Amino acid sequence: MFDSIFEKGLGYFISLSIATCTICMIFSRLIVRNIKRINEIKGNDTGGVQFTCDTVRTLIWGIGAFIIIGQIKPLKPLGDTLMGASGILAVSISLAAQTTLGNYISGFFLTIHKPFKVGDVVLSYRKGN
Repeated sequence: MFDSIFEKGLGYFISLSIATCTICMIFSRLIVRNIKRINEIKGNDTGGVQFTCDTVRTLIWGIGAFIIIGQIKPLKPLGDTLMGASGILAVSISLAAQTTLGNYISGFFLTIHKPFKVGDVVLSYRKGN
């Protein structure tokens, strides 16, 4: 009965789901642990670290969810459609929210590299002045 719903049978689906969740958990813990360890070595603040860790966790678990959903036959066309539409959606969102996404990506890289320290003087240059 359930074998007709899943791509390669119920047993394969359960084992793939468990393996995918385990791999996602291990990867997210290892990456988050390394991000926090690097932050401790550099002696930076923890505000940007939480932001980076949450972004990494969301990406890893999102990929894992797509892998699991792809094994369910009734949801496979939905998954294929979502994957295909994600490219179009990414282009349209990036054009519509170019400044916002640019600031998000810039903030992400600033939290990783920490080019400024407390007490540094940052000069602003404006065109036309």
